[in-house]
Amino acid sequence: MKVLIIGNGFDLAHKLPTKYGDFLTFCKTIMRVLTYDLGSEKRFRKENIENLPFPEHVKNEIYEAFISREKSPNKYVTEFNERLQDNLWYRYFTEIVEKGLVRGSNWIDFEREIRDIIKYFDELNVDLSESYSFISKSIADEKSKSNGEMRIEKLYCFDKIVTSCFPDYPKVFSVKDLRERLYRDLRRLTRAFEIYIAHFVSQIECEKKEIIDKINPDYVISFNYSDTYSRVYSGSAEVYYIHGKAEKRYCDVADENYGNPLNECKMVLGIDEYWKEEGERAENVKYTIFKKYAQRILFGTGESSSSLLENMQNQYENICRAAKQAHSKLLPPNAFSNVYIFGHSLDVTDKDVLSAYIGAEFTNVDIYCKDSESEGELLANTVSLIEEHEVIKKVYSPQPRLRFIV
Repeated sequence: MKVLIIGNGFDLAHKLPTKYGDFLTFCKTIMRVLTYDLGSEKRFRKENIENLPFPEHVKNEIYEAFISREKSPNKYVTEFNERLQDNLWYRYFTEIVEKGLVRGSNWIDFEREIRDIIKYFDELNVDLSESYSFISKSIADEKSKSNGEMRIEKLYCFDKIVTSCFPDYPKVFSVKDLRERLYRDLRRLTRAFEIYIAHFVSQIECEKKEIIDKINPDYVISFNYSDTYSRVYSGSAEVYYIHGKAEKRYCDVADENYGNPLNECKMVLGIDEYWKEEGERAENVKYTIFKKYAQRILFGTGESSSSLLENMQNQYENICRAAKQAHSKLLPPNAFSNVYIFGHSLDVTDKDVLSAYIGAEFTNVDIYCKDSESEGELLANTVSLIEEHEVIKKVYSPQPRLRFIV
């Protein structure tokens, strides 16, 4: 059995604009579509559209949405814009990018920014019924003691955005009110990203990568929301979307069913589990909904992968039993499933899924590296996923069962 696991690097290798920086740039453009001076069509196109990493027909759609926004609004653009209006997360990401407070340009960096905020709130252990002012005061106290520490600067920035988005502040609004707003705005941001991927990015044609074409997998485990593999490659591989798939759908903002696309969006956008001990995880559940594993359960995106792993293990155990009955000391190659990983950073944010494939006794794993530098990073991340002794055992087995390919 052959399984291909892909991450955002897969889309980037196919020259798709799927870094979160690409998405934020696109967001700024779409936000201007409905606000830019209609008497400045040429300037709008030059300043906002010409440098977008999209083919001309997509740029033309955005331009048409701009010049016809009053007579014939583009439903995708209009909904996209509304999902970002007064969105706490969008405002926060825009501001920290502009201030140079972001650590990287990949989606794991984006997720870490969310994680840092949620983790701070959770560790304060403020009761949900308490006023948000408890958290705001804690941030202000840390700000007064810090010496420009980036973590505190970002918390302070977030606090200012929160208080400006609640018009009654400093009147009481609770921590629970904030938690609900943060999750709602995260889902609104996720829905905007679904529109971006399913409607705009999916219009970009891609060329096959020979290395992927040769694998010809039986199954694909995709950590992406895009349907790039299905669009570009032929074959009968079944694709499992661990974090959900971006579906092309829209709804008029004025429609009574406007909430449906948001509710129907099953894309997972969240953070890893930061509590290390089982007791801590069981005790601290106020912000669990922000975590990927919880969203995978909520949206039903992890079942197929679990079933596949079970099938791979059953195949291995059946062949092991047959080999034992035949008094064979060596297992045939088909006892092992071949796992190929392309374009995934192997960050711990996806540890619960990745470790099951990489660390399993029944898998041979090939990890494709962009260059020697990324090889070192991927090796280090692999150790974080399955422990050093497991890596050594698989790398140095008589027939290596873990390889890093540059």
